Amino acid sequence: MPMSPKRPLQGRNNRNDRTNRNDRGNGGGGMSNGGGGGMSNGGGGGMSNGGGGMNNGGGGGNRNGGGRSRRGGNWPQQAPQPQQDTSLLKQTRGAIERVGVIEIGGKPATVLGRDVQVGMFAPEFTVTANDWSQVDVLTQTAGKVRIIASVPSLDTNVCAIETRKFNEAAASLSEDIEIAVISTDMPMTQKRWCGAAGVDQVTTFSDVLNTDFGIKYGLLIRERRYLRRAVFVVDRNDKLSYVAYMAKLGDEPDYDEVIRAAEAALS
Repeated sequence: MPMSPKRPLQGRNNRNDRTNRNDRGNGGGGMSNGGGGGMSNGGGGGMSNGGGGMNNGGGGGNRNGGGRSRRGGNWPQQAPQPQQDTSLLKQTRGAIERVGVIEIGGKPATVLGRDVQVGMFAPEFTVTANDWSQVDVLTQTAGKVRIIASVPSLDTNVCAIETRKFNEAAASLSEDIEIAVISTDMPMTQKRWCGAAGVDQVTTFSDVLNTDFGIKYGLLIRERRYLRRAVFVVDRNDKLSYVAYMAKLGDEPDYDEVIRAAEAALS
């Protein structure tokens, strides 16, 4: 809350009482905190904790309205501190940070999470579908071979080319091969883009809300909060049979190699 205007402190109730030693005694007057006496701990003198004054209650004595009360609202307040957006911090707490894996604009970028490797069980992850529902991709496609493509944004040229090529390839693949393209675009952006591009053979998912996929697969770029380009093939038993991280954001994957790896994983 904003700082309350600082008012000059007023004098005591009765300045003449300063000459009266009874102010600090058991009598009345002086720096009274209520209806009782000065600096009292009861109804009489002393630094009373009963009523107002220089205490935590209300009332008279050395006061500005309700006194220098810590509860009354006139005590000087600290200026509100700017709130830091900790949403990404909370999501990435504990994730390893790597610098030098990839560059953005000629400068080293920070990648969150570890790279996965062939032979590992594919980490489970949850992403957001075009209708904003939360989807566990591996569970939803259990028993099938999955091609999972990570791209920065469908609204960029290379990502658009890649998604279209996988969409074309999907038309001739076995029904037991599913292709998912994941980015940090908003779900409505992905839906709009697919409709305009005529992409209907692959499924797009968004990692924008929790970046769960990006962190677990070593893809999330902290500086831009989007994913580096990579392609994974997950076999029927949820093991990674193919992993390829692109050295540069603008590099396309080897589409033929990816398709061969997916078809080999069917057996």
